[in-house]
Amino acid sequence: MAKIPALHPTIRAWLLEGPLSAHVPAYIARLRRGRYATNTSGRWLKGVAHFAHWMSICCLPAHRLDEGCIDQFLRYHLPRCDCPGGALRTPHELHAALVPVLEILRAEHVIARPPAPVGPIADELRSYDAHMRDARGLATGTRSGRLRIVERLLVAKFTGRPVVIGELQTDDVRQFIADQLDSLGTISNAITIASTLRAYLRYRATCGDAVQPLLAVIASPAHWSLASLPRGLKPEEVDRLLSSFTDALPSPRRGYAIVRCRGFLDLSGFVVHELSAFCVARGNARRA
Repeated sequence: MAKIPALHPTIRAWLLEGPLSAHVPAYIARLRRGRYATNTSGRWLKGVAHFAHWMSICCLPAHRLDEGCIDQFLRYHLPRCDCPGGALRTPHELHAALVPVLEILRAEHVIARPPAPVGPIADELRSYDAHMRDARGLATGTRSGRLRIVERLLVAKFTGRPVVIGELQTDDVRQFIADQLDSLGTISNAITIASTLRAYLRYRATCGDAVQPLLAVIASPAHWSLASLPRGLKPEEVDRLLSSFTDALPSPRRGYAIVRCRGFLDLSGFVVHELSAFCVARGNARRA
C-alpha cells in the first residue's frame, strides 16, 4: 500500500475500507506521477473517500460506476450532505478528484470505456478534428478536450439522425450550456465551454451554415483576475499607512511623499498639489 497523507480517521476508513480501497494505490501513484502538491493530494483523497462513503450508503459497487454516478453524487448528495469527519464538499474539487477514478477503473478493466460515437456524429467529429489539426494547428490534447464538448452537444441534439447544424436552435445551445454548468459550475469550465462552442460554430460557418444567432447566445463569463482585491483603502487604513513613515525608516519623508503622490495620480484635482508636495519633500530629504 502506497503511503497515504494524514487524514481524519473516519475519512481514512472510508478510503481504505470502502468499495474503492483496491484502487487507492493506483490513485496515489497517479497523484505522484502528476507531482501534485501535498495539500492538493490530501484534499483529492478526501474527495475520493467521501465519494466511496456515498457508494457504500447506496450499495454501489465499483464495477457499476460511470459519469452519471459522479453527476448524481455532486447534484443530489452534496447539497444536503451531512457526512461527518470533515468530508470535502467543494463541487469543482470533487469533480476534479473523481474523474481520474473512472480513468483508473477503465485502465484496470473494472468498467467499460464509453462507446465511441458512430454514424453521422462520428463523421462530423472526424471532420472537425481534421480541421483543428490541419487548418488551426492545434495540439492533440487541445483537440481532444474540444471534441468531448462538441460530442456532447451533438449527441444531445442529433442522436440517431444526420447532423444538420441548421436544425440547432438557440434554446438548444442555452440548455446545453446550462446542463454542462449544472455538472461543473466553475468559471474555468464556463470559459472552456463558451470558447469551444464558438470555435466549433465558426468552423461550421466556413462550411456554409448560418450560425450568427447561435453565436449570439454564447455569453462570455465575467472573470477579472483582480476582482477579489479591495477597491481601495478605508480612511483609517490610509491614516495608518501615512503615519507609518517614522524616523525609524531610512528615508521617511521620501516614502511618505511617494505614497501621497501615487495615491492621487488618478484624481486630477490633486495632481499638481501632490506633485508639489513630493518635490518639496524630496528637497527636504536631500538637505536632511
